[in-house]
Amino acid sequence: MVNKFLLLTLTALVTVSSLNSLKANVAHFEYITLKREVWEGREVLSDLYRLQPYIAQRQSEGGGCDLRVRKTAAFLSLYASDLAAKRAGVRNLRDAGPFSVQVARATAMRRVRDVVVCAPLDGDMWFRLAQLSLALKAEPSKTETYLAWSVRTAPHEDRIKAPRTAFADRNLGSL
Repeated sequence: MVNKFLLLTLTALVTVSSLNSLKANVAHFEYITLKREVWEGREVLSDLYRLQPYIAQRQSEGGGCDLRVRKTAAFLSLYASDLAAKRAGVRNLRDAGPFSVQVARATAMRRVRDVVVCAPLDGDMWFRLAQLSLALKAEPSKTETYLAWSVRTAPHEDRIKAPRTAFADRNLGSL
């Protein structure tokens, strides 16, 4: 009797957990697909309007660390900040640009931090924090710290290492 009750309880817990994850992924499916398209090179200015409702939601409020959702929100926030900069004619990461670009970059930074809270060993997200801290004119020591964490957590990943090294070469001497 106890074994059946324990099995039934565990089954219910797994089912509830699975349903919550499924519900979150279904709600974000369109954006997960968009993330894939952006990764493959999509760059459409009208996506800014498409992304506004999604980016305005606070993905981390649901509790737990659904990394797929958080990484999608971070990635698409980075994409939106790039589109906002492009729309405003901002070509250099160091150029502050208009207020809308600064807001988009600050939103992206918040989303990237949401990922790092749940995945502190994600070297790519640490690198993105370094880029955003430079763009948002944070203290140079913050940019250096984020970059150092990126190196510590992903020292040999080529897809991160090459752009990180180029970023450091371009910007660390002048920080």
